[in-house]
Amino acid sequence: MFIRLKTSPISPRQAVQIVESYRIGTKSRQKILRHVGVAFNDREKDELVRLAKMIMKELEENRQPSLPAVGLDGSAEPCEQTVAKGHNVDLYECRHTDEIIDGFGDIVRHLFSRMGFAEIFGVSDRGRGRTNALFGCVLTCLAQPCSKRSTSRWLRAQAGIGIHVDRLYRMMTALEKRISKVQDIVARGTLQLYEHKVTLMLYDVTTLYFESFTDDGFRQSGWSKENKTKETQVVLALATTREGLPLWYEVFPGKKWEGHTLLESFDRFKEKMNPKETVIVADRAMFTADNLVKAEASGYSYVVGAKLKNQPKKLREMILKRQEYQTIPSIFGKKRATDEEDTFLVNVFPQEKARQLVVSWSKKRSLKDQKDRERLLERAKKLLGDQENVAGQALIKNSGTKRYLKIKNGKDAEYVLDEEKIATDAQWDGFHGVITNIPIIQKAGLIESDKSSRKSFSIRDIFSFYHSLWRIEESFRLNKTDLRIRPIRHRLEKRIRAHIAICYITYAIARQIEYQVHLQQKANMSFDRIRTALKDVKSAIMYDMETKKTYRLPKEMNSDAVKIYAALGQKRNHIPTEVASLRKYKNRILF
Repeated sequence: MFIRLKTSPISPRQAVQIVESYRIGTKSRQKILRHVGVAFNDREKDELVRLAKMIMKELEENRQPSLPAVGLDGSAEPCEQTVAKGHNVDLYECRHTDEIIDGFGDIVRHLFSRMGFAEIFGVSDRGRGRTNALFGCVLTCLAQPCSKRSTSRWLRAQAGIGIHVDRLYRMMTALEKRISKVQDIVARGTLQLYEHKVTLMLYDVTTLYFESFTDDGFRQSGWSKENKTKETQVVLALATTREGLPLWYEVFPGKKWEGHTLLESFDRFKEKMNPKETVIVADRAMFTADNLVKAEASGYSYVVGAKLKNQPKKLREMILKRQEYQTIPSIFGKKRATDEEDTFLVNVFPQEKARQLVVSWSKKRSLKDQKDRERLLERAKKLLGDQENVAGQALIKNSGTKRYLKIKNGKDAEYVLDEEKIATDAQWDGFHGVITNIPIIQKAGLIESDKSSRKSFSIRDIFSFYHSLWRIEESFRLNKTDLRIRPIRHRLEKRIRAHIAICYITYAIARQIEYQVHLQQKANMSFDRIRTALKDVKSAIMYDMETKKTYRLPKEMNSDAVKIYAALGQKRNHIPTEVASLRKYKNRILF
């Protein structure tokens, strides 16, 4: 078994295939076991080869004779058999008794097992029971996220799987003790795709609120990113690759300041990734002296957002001198409407301890900043009306509205427009900066990365790294909106942590589907599109009242579902079957 790159002299494309050699007499033949995908450039080729190595390893480990389907009672009797060609059924006597969604069961079970989640509780009878309960929660979270009680009802109604809600709660109690194992499994699965060499790690935090207003030590009232000022919350820290594949997560009490979460996560990162090969990207909230010193001491390179207005006065004056900047093409690598909007000005300012402040300016960002300020000014002027000032108690409690207002009279707390603040902010329109410890030199009028450095990235790469943070913001939206990780309805800390772990497993599976469909099928599918495609993979259950036989009629798959099945190496038989035991068929996806 080996990986073959198939090329054509008339096309730059390369097909990546897993091939096996065999002999017929004295002649050698080759058989394609899996067509992994087609690469249009070297980067895609490298990604497909890495994926092919992982798939080839799984094929070698799972190679064994096919066994008959085994029911829950341990019998080897198959739960269904293919209907022979020419088999006659009297449709007048048939009744449509049920409809089963097969898509989620087929795909989720495959990835749940392949990624190693079936190993969490072991292979004992109790372990298998907990594995099935966890699988049921993940299946429901992917298909129809809801409470654990509703999960039990959905599994019974839609998948025919009977798991009592008390079993789900007992599984969650056991899962809480194995969260580190869950984190290890997810990290291992992601790192295998990169051959354990992740160049870019995105890091950010968010808050998850409860429908509760009472602090209890773990659920706490804190600064909420969702403006839930009264509800209690916890803080979720997440690390992903540039493609959004999960690397790690941590959960902290609700009052934890996000700048301190990174320090506690460094040691965990070092266990999984080589710091000398990893660039950490984070937003400006992580811009603290302690975080940067810790990152440097651990051997990491980093790109973090910079607060330009908080720099020393002399440096601020240097930053504002745009005439000393150099011009580079768009850091996004795309042609825009005008060359002027597509141009970026950049400059590099040395900092202490080999750090450098890299600042860019663009007209497009300048116009956006100007419009944002005008919108806030319009709101403030509307509040003032025809008056020159307004009493403080009449203000709407909105930080944006207050931004360009100042107190005129401390005693009466009267507010007026702060013209000086408005003029100062206007100077900074279009500027954006990042702090990095990646060495950068200026050569022949161009800003380049130092080729002698252990990392070689251009100035465009550095800004591209920082703009990749949109991916982790999208990951938070996926967890909050599509997987409904919040509001959290659990009270006990162990249940809270287990609930987040279940959503994290589901998130990891969803990202694997997206990644492999994009890589192998060249299709960009959103999670909602994947969910819709799998929900449409169904089978109709027909009961013949005369012969007392039950038949399953698979529905034809839509084009998106075909791509998902192909990307994950799954096949769906579209030939009708006679179901010997409907209960066994519905439970065939369990472990």
